Amino acid sequence: MPPTEASPCCTRVFVTSLSGCLISVQRRVDDSTSFDRSWAEYAAGFGPGPHSNHWIESCSAKYKGGWWYDACHCTNPNGLYFYSPTALNTAPVFAKSVCWSNPFGYYYSMKEFEMLLL
Repeated sequence: MPPTEASPCCTRVFVTSLSGCLISVQRRVDDSTSFDRSWAEYAAGFGPGPHSNHWIESCSAKYKGGWWYDACHCTNPNGLYFYSPTALNTAPVFAKSVCWSNPFGYYYSMKEFEMLLL
């Protein structure tokens, strides 16, 4: 979907040797964009563009939320962004960072996260 005033996000396409094209629906690279947003903001999409933090609307519109949580979660790509050295150990902030529990654990905040769809 092309960017509009209502949805300034861009679709980022990667060409790989393994498949055709991958579409970036989410990207976290720093704390310049807050991912602590309402459902309406996720539904509309947000972010300055494809080379920075963004979330495009197609995924949240289809799945009705910023992430897919159940009784617990193993990943939190929309969590709080921490810079080093705090990112190496975010205790006592449990599982609220940009985390992936296996293999990194809930107290390690990942530097970057990008979700790609085929």
